[in-house]
Amino acid sequence: MTDRKFTWSNERGHPTLELLDRVFSSSEWLLEFPNHVLRPLSSDSSDHCPLLLQLNVLGESKRRFRFESFRVRLPGFCDVVANAWTSLPPQSDPFRTVDAKLRNVAKALTSWSASNIGSVRLQLTLAREAILCFDIEQERRTLQPWEFELRHNLKLKVLGVASLLRTIARQRSRILFLAEGDANTRFYHQQACHRSRQNQIRSLNVQGQQVLSDRAMADALYDYYNDILGSNFERSRRLNLQAIGLPSAMLHHLETLFTVEEV
Repeated sequence: MTDRKFTWSNERGHPTLELLDRVFSSSEWLLEFPNHVLRPLSSDSSDHCPLLLQLNVLGESKRRFRFESFRVRLPGFCDVVANAWTSLPPQSDPFRTVDAKLRNVAKALTSWSASNIGSVRLQLTLAREAILCFDIEQERRTLQPWEFELRHNLKLKVLGVASLLRTIARQRSRILFLAEGDANTRFYHQQACHRSRQNQIRSLNVQGQQVLSDRAMADALYDYYNDILGSNFERSRRLNLQAIGLPSAMLHHLETLFTVEEV
């Protein structure tokens, strides 16, 4: 449930609050509706809080770069990162240089992964379909040696790709108390969907006004941090370090910009 922690109150001056009202669902339902939101309503005519379950309200988020941990074990990974990092010349602003290099590495890894790894789910589906065809054909006749060998290799491929899918699901769910081999893809997928719902910012309170649209929230966040980052202000309180026996140090050099060598 979003926005609130409790659903019942005894309506006293110093109230007792409890979470009594809940919604239960099956694993199949959670997989069918991953973008649901459970909202509390006003307890205007009862001491209980009504619950409103809404489906498919989060919408599609923009695709962003995801660093998959299994990529570091693949041949060629370090070369792709090194080439992408050193291919861009340094700019006058070290911060923009780091930002440009990180974006270039993300783009290079995405392209390298698409050409060398491809879609893991598609590979698993195709391998299973081919194995099924061989299983059906095996009931009619004896498989040729090359067919038997290909079927054996596809089964090994399925084991590897299925383990890879569990590793990806485990990383995205952020549940680390189970080993990779013990991961259940459905369980981790549900946890990843739950994290996605919890991380969703649905509204902002800007100077007493509730902002709901993504564009308006983005503008409000940009304006807020743009006003406080890099602006000078006068301190209302100061510590006299000498009065309390602490040595003072000249720390003006900490305010200087990073150099290219430091980056």
